[in-house]
Amino acid sequence: MGVQRVEDLIAWQLANAFKLEVYRLIRESTGAREDHRFRDQLRGAAASTGMNIGEGFFRYGASEFARYLTIGLASLGEATLWLNDGVDRGYFVRASCGEALALAKRCRIATLRLQQSLEPFIKTRQRHTGPKGRSGVVGFRS
Repeated sequence: MGVQRVEDLIAWQLANAFKLEVYRLIRESTGAREDHRFRDQLRGAAASTGMNIGEGFFRYGASEFARYLTIGLASLGEATLWLNDGVDRGYFVRASCGEALALAKRCRIATLRLQQSLEPFIKTRQRHTGPKGRSGVVGFRS
């Protein structure tokens, strides 16, 4: 029996834990709280990771799910960049970001594994080839 709820996915659980850790870091840093643009960018990227995993799950199609996992991974990457920027700005001490960065790494691995598990259920696209084996992509020449 497969996963019935998005909350049962390890990738989503780790994304949610990452988001909550980021929220805690922001709450505990006066600089991060008061820099509204920075705060909103970091919170948005951290929240987007789990939201995209969830949205893909609710689409019920393997290829769409995989696409939303890719978007979630990009958001996770963006959030880690914002965390590092927060260190550069002096909002966070690098050591205080350790738990969040560890969760991000675990979430990335779990999400990539989830994405790989979908591969057998995704129909492979057949490439259109024209004369002399040329690809159907506009502007591409072999």
